[in-house]
Order: sequence, then structure tokens, then C-alpha cells
Amino acid sequence: MSRLYVDLSMEETNTESDTNTRWHQNRSESDDDCYLWFSTHVDPSDVIEATEHRPKYEYTVTGRKRIKSGSKTITLGTKVTLNGKTVALFKYENTFYAIENACPHQAASLHLGDIEDFDGTPCVSCPQHKWPFSLEDGQCIIPVNCKAECYPVRVRQERDGSKILYVGFTAIADLLFHDDSF
Repeated sequence: MSRLYVDLSMEETNTESDTNTRWHQNRSESDDDCYLWFSTHVDPSDVIEATEHRPKYEYTVTGRKRIKSGSKTITLGTKVTLNGKTVALFKYENTFYAIENACPHQAASLHLGDIEDFDGTPCVSCPQHKWPFSLEDGQCIIPVNCKAECYPVRVRQERDGSKILYVGFTAIADLLFHDDSF
């Protein structure tokens, strides 16, 4: 399937979708045209596959999380700043996800968190309080009314043949515009 992307330079490029890589999309394919796609300048192969690394935390009998003995610290997320927002990129079971990097509870960096599967839902656990946020919709899995913003991700083949991850936004951030720039 061919798609039309408009990057920040306003140069139009037709690209073919990558059949070997999936991405998570919160909305239907028909909504694809509603996004402004920002290049992350990140090669998809540079994002660590989370399923190859076990979580650093485990649950005790009482349901509390604790650090597993002998755990090595591996940063699974890739932090990028796009459209005035800091976003964490993850890859889980060959699917790419993008979620706002600041935990909505106390702004800890989610790209430093573990990836866990809660009843079939891939989640990132906040490195500070261990709250799990769904990578599909950003909702906190524990009974707390807290939600992080999630964004669609695409793999785009550039003209030179390289592949780059793009993240979609519904609007350009207001903070990118200044009164003195007009």
C-alpha cells in the first residue's frame, strides 16, 4: 500500500509500507491522513526489542514490586523530542509504540521503565513508582485515573534506502510558534 507523507521540509514523498514490521495505531487506517508525521531520525533497528530482555522488577506475594536480584539495567526506550514534546519509543513483539515520556503522575522518564505484558496488554512501568501504563492507549493499568498520551508510529523508507521511524501528531504544538517569528 502506498502512502503520502509530508515532512517538515514540506517535500512530498511516496513510500511503501514495511511488511515485516508492525506498529501500533490507536485509530483506524482511514484516520491516517489526520496526522502530521515527524521524523524521529531513529533507525527501527536501533530500538531494542523489549521481549529479549526480562523486566528488572518482580512482584512479591503481597503484590508489591521489587528489584530482581542480579538484574542488569538496560534502557529499553529511546527518547526523542518531536513537535515540542518528549516521546519514548518502544518495540515489543516487533511492534513499535510511542508514548509521552513524562509519567503523568510525577513526570519520571518512562523511556527508562520496564516493558511488561499485563493480560495481553503491553505496558511500560514507571521507573519511579512502577505504575504500568498501556502502550496501546496510555491508560494506567492499576486503578488510578492517570493516562499518558500515545502516538501512532510508522516506518518510512527514505530515498537513500534507509528506514526511519515517524511519529504522528494531530496538530503542530503551539510552543513551536513565537510572536517574534512572524
